[in-house]
Amino acid sequence: MKTNWPDERIMRELAARDPQQAQNDSDARSPEGRALLERVLTADRASIRRHSRLLVTSVAALAAAVALAVAVPLLLSASPGLTRPTTTPFQAGRPFEPSGSHTVRSGHWQLVGALLTGTWQQNTAGPPGGPLTCASVNACYMMASQYASPQAGALLLSVSLYVTHDLGTSWNVLPMPDGFNPTTTLTCVAETTCAAGGTYHGQSIFIVTADGGSQWMMDPLRGVSGVLLQLSCSSAAHCAGVVGPPWAEPTGVISHTGSSPDESFVTTDDGGTTWTASALAPSDSVLDLACPAVGACVLIGEQWDPTAPFYDVHDFVQVTSDGGHTWRQGVFPKGFAVGYPSPSSLSCSDAQHCFVSGLIPITIGNPPQCPSSNQHPSPQSDSTLPAMSSDVEALSKMESALASQANAQEATEGGISCSNATVQPVSDIASSPDSGLSWTVDQLPADVPDPQLDSIACATSTECWVSGSQLVLEHVGQGTNADTPVLLGTTDGGTTWSKVVFSVPAGAPDAYGQSYLNIGPISCPSADACLAIGATAQSAPTAPIYSFVAALST
Repeated sequence: MKTNWPDERIMRELAARDPQQAQNDSDARSPEGRALLERVLTADRASIRRHSRLLVTSVAALAAAVALAVAVPLLLSASPGLTRPTTTPFQAGRPFEPSGSHTVRSGHWQLVGALLTGTWQQNTAGPPGGPLTCASVNACYMMASQYASPQAGALLLSVSLYVTHDLGTSWNVLPMPDGFNPTTTLTCVAETTCAAGGTYHGQSIFIVTADGGSQWMMDPLRGVSGVLLQLSCSSAAHCAGVVGPPWAEPTGVISHTGSSPDESFVTTDDGGTTWTASALAPSDSVLDLACPAVGACVLIGEQWDPTAPFYDVHDFVQVTSDGGHTWRQGVFPKGFAVGYPSPSSLSCSDAQHCFVSGLIPITIGNPPQCPSSNQHPSPQSDSTLPAMSSDVEALSKMESALASQANAQEATEGGISCSNATVQPVSDIASSPDSGLSWTVDQLPADVPDPQLDSIACATSTECWVSGSQLVLEHVGQGTNADTPVLLGTTDGGTTWSKVVFSVPAGAPDAYGQSYLNIGPISCPSADACLAIGATAQSAPTAPIYSFVAALST
């Protein structure tokens, strides 16, 4: 499917190539463009969103924001470093003690259609944000990178592992090996056994812990070319992943223009000692991978085309049940897309049932307060909707009305609800009952305007949680956010979804004004427990933590 998503991709690419020129181009278009660029340059990857969503109350506040480091090539060592598995010295964890306020707020929420009640808790001062993995209710891990500053291109200082045994109430922090840079999220097969892909002083490695992060075994990635970009382990011995060139981002999006993704699907059945690779199509760039059982994997991604603009993408979903020896092609509903500007997230509770967050196109009108937005339209903007299936088209019409109404309401309340394009993407969710071969789109609640979803976690075939944001104005400290963090839940396999939202307590830490734009990674180790992390700016010292515990109602 061809999509013409407007400025988000364009501004992100401009910022990566030349931040100053991007600033000039943005200034020449509109105040909305300045706000957009500031968000592109400062937000972490999970919080890059859409037009005019980071609102500032003054020029001084705009100038005070600083730029996030954009993707840079991962350079592999010219000479070999590690030649055999190496185990790091034992490192004891220490308690994470955030500075500043430490506020916990709770709320009661009942999932639709199920006899489950639960309490969501909001901890406003958890550890720095990062990818999240819960091995069980008693062991959740988050790997966070520390940089010399929040400026673009800042030096990576260290990577730390944060561990919680009580769903985010308290945390311990352990250092990762000096010189390690992760290229995948952690994947955990037991409470103390986790693995990840990364580089060690530039060398591509596979890294494993068997004691909850106190010691790590680093193993050179042998038999395959590139770095691990995706990783999913179904047991301590069996892992599957995707490797690609070192200039590819961990999300699979290629930042080195002029070269194909050239990725391969890889497997190991001896805990990472040896790997077997099978090449993917040269144009396939994998965005997410889920392997709920040994040999059973689902890949979603985009097809890279050097002759097409970077905002024109074609999606794919591939399914294997034999460890990558053979593949079957799945089909998304026409009009449903995966990939940027909102990163898609895939979750498979078992070998048959999968859920994915994606995008559908909508038309959105600007309110009368924003006539200048059409004076300098984006050259890639398009008012023509792509072809859609009947169910996607029905969702598009509903979401168009909700987003336009929210845009107009925000404009009357002082928001910058302007856009250079008529057609814009919003998030939706699709589910598959047959291992990813066919998909059905879900209708999200009518009280969630312009949803932008980040992460999805399904503990069972019927119960899932999704994190992200909605277009609802919120005042945070001295500033105003157009986005409000939101969580969506279902207990009937996606037939119905309901939402829960959080208020921001006075005095809550809000580094660079971005801690409460949306909720990022989420993990649900069981049907009655979940943990989620607020999406924050690079180098933010803390992130909001959201935890859920359910209990049977009487």
